[in-house]
Amino acid sequence: MSSADVYQRVRDHWISQSINLLPPTEEEDILDAFSRNGRFPVSRDVIKLYRTVGGFRDYESDDEEWSLWPLSRVTDGRSAPTGAFIIFADFLIESHWYSVRYSNRETSEVFLDYGNGGGSEPLSASLESFLESYLQASPGQLFYFLMDGDRFRPRESRD
Repeated sequence: MSSADVYQRVRDHWISQSINLLPPTEEEDILDAFSRNGRFPVSRDVIKLYRTVGGFRDYESDDEEWSLWPLSRVTDGRSAPTGAFIIFADFLIESHWYSVRYSNRETSEVFLDYGNGGGSEPLSASLESFLESYLQASPGQLFYFLMDGDRFRPRESRD
């Protein structure tokens, strides 16, 4: 399958897990939400995700305890302490956050954020490639391993 349909495939994956998904959001509403809350610009890959699915309903999570935040939570202003990162998901009820950082008009990089001043680690060069990895491995693996090109590599210990 082409990577262009990764958004639909990840949506179908979540439906297969019986996750209550919010309906897709119109592009104009996505742009307005990000702009209204000072989270602008927004890349095409982020727009594609929220045009496909509006997030998980009411703090639901997948089988691995990973949760895609609804757009209202993404843009509520609490996302990421530095402002350059926008939190869009969490793992194990906010034990760790997944954030995007705008790269260019088409893509945002994905980072794992420890939320405790421990910094962020890059996971993927784009949201699209992150979602491809998500479909191939559990989010637990995405937490313990970092992407190195198209392959996972063990995350170095954090002493």
